Amino acid sequence: MNRITKNINDIDAGQTGQITISPEKLNNNGSGTAASSGVTGTPEPTDQVEDDLSRPFPIDRLPGVMKDMALAVSKVERTPPTIAACCALGITSMALGKRLRINSHPGKICPGNVYILCVAPSGSNKSETFRPIAAPLYKFQANQIASWEKNDRPGLLQQKKFHEARIKGLDKQFSDETELPNVDQLKTEMEQHIRSLDDLKNKVDGPRFFAENITSEALGVLLSKNDGCIGSLSPDAREVIDVLGGRYRNNGKTDEGLYIKGYSLEPYTLDRLNRPPLILNEVCLATLWLVQPDKFAEILRNKSLRQGGLLQRILVCQSDLLPRPIDRTCQGIPPELAGKWETQINDLLMAFRLPGDVSILTPSEDAIKVLDAHYNALLERRAGDLRLFNDFSTRWNEQAWRICVVLHAARYGPQAANYEVGAETAQAAIAIADWFADEQLRLLGWSREKADEYTRQRVLALAAQKPDGFVAADVYRKRIAANAEQARELLVKIEKEGFLQCQRIPRPGGKGGWFSEKYFPANL
Repeated sequence: MNRITKNINDIDAGQTGQITISPEKLNNNGSGTAASSGVTGTPEPTDQVEDDLSRPFPIDRLPGVMKDMALAVSKVERTPPTIAACCALGITSMALGKRLRINSHPGKICPGNVYILCVAPSGSNKSETFRPIAAPLYKFQANQIASWEKNDRPGLLQQKKFHEARIKGLDKQFSDETELPNVDQLKTEMEQHIRSLDDLKNKVDGPRFFAENITSEALGVLLSKNDGCIGSLSPDAREVIDVLGGRYRNNGKTDEGLYIKGYSLEPYTLDRLNRPPLILNEVCLATLWLVQPDKFAEILRNKSLRQGGLLQRILVCQSDLLPRPIDRTCQGIPPELAGKWETQINDLLMAFRLPGDVSILTPSEDAIKVLDAHYNALLERRAGDLRLFNDFSTRWNEQAWRICVVLHAARYGPQAANYEVGAETAQAAIAIADWFADEQLRLLGWSREKADEYTRQRVLALAAQKPDGFVAADVYRKRIAANAEQARELLVKIEKEGFLQCQRIPRPGGKGGWFSEKYFPANL
């Protein structure tokens, strides 16, 4: 029995303890997912230091400038390459948007947008690592807005003023009591001006390529004004997690629906009060979020976020190391390398984020064989050691295809569609996807114990506040559980664990065996 299978069996038996997934023991044969799918192994990255809980990110699988930039930033900021590599992948994916895709499975075209969530503690230099890698994207957006302000905005405002004035004039004509001989013609003209004015409203705010802390409604509006494509980018995504958790929802529901649609390029409709609905044929989102462990724990504790589909779509990892000691011999990021990185991101943005046609990548026969072998190996394991993680593992091969798009674009730039995706790129994508899968399993195993412990402590704190006993509705009112039914299930579970005792108390005036189930700490 391999390590992951043993740990899953321990969960089935009700045992507790931290689950640590060993990458070299992910398969029943002990060879690892990558090896089982035709990948010959991940080469050891250079100049890396990582924590004991995870293997190093396979940074040697990144192509050219992307790898060099990640290693250089990691060295300068004295951080594990994991953080820098995640940033490089995320920024490159955002530079592609939805206009570069690949023929993956029969009848399916896979985009290159990925969702990345990197967890690192406070003081780990994650923001400092993020900044130089994201700089080209910030600079590109600022330049595009400045150009629009100078060249486009004056004309758009003039058009807006014209349509508003004409609408006002027509409205005055309609309000006169004098019968108009050409009323139908005027009504048609009025409708044309209204439509033109409404179209202009999507253009007078300037172009955007990414957003940070934003509600789903505002994100939907931003998507409608930017060709249905936006990146969600934050070096400290605490507020992003709060929004996802339902901060601006009055019904206690989470707010991840638009992100789920944006992952798969699905259509989206935003209904608005007193305004026409926003209808988009497809929306595309890519995310790069850096968060502290406590905020990631909130996602894991939230049943809707954990099971609703968003977490399954995220490439998640955690790095626990603090920065290494200062090295005064390090002279900073070489300017030539920073320039190459900026040029690469700019070229991709110009080719794939500005309006234009979609480019479709063609995988080589060898690449298809490698990726299909990866899929088939995972399919076999989903009936075995991955049976408890089917909703997560079903995404892993798709993630490899998406990473293929990102790596291929980083290698060939704007001319990416002129080259086949080779087996080497496919193997590199699988190695990276498998690394994220390993991290996902490790964090899910860790979260099962931590999340249960946190919830249990909140319930016991409630019990201490109510010495006369409490009911399931009290747990729901404290938002420890999402609804009354989940509250009852939670209390039954904690009672079976021996932390609570339940007393059935007859309701005053009740007939026919009506009882209230009150709970007390087990030691009372």
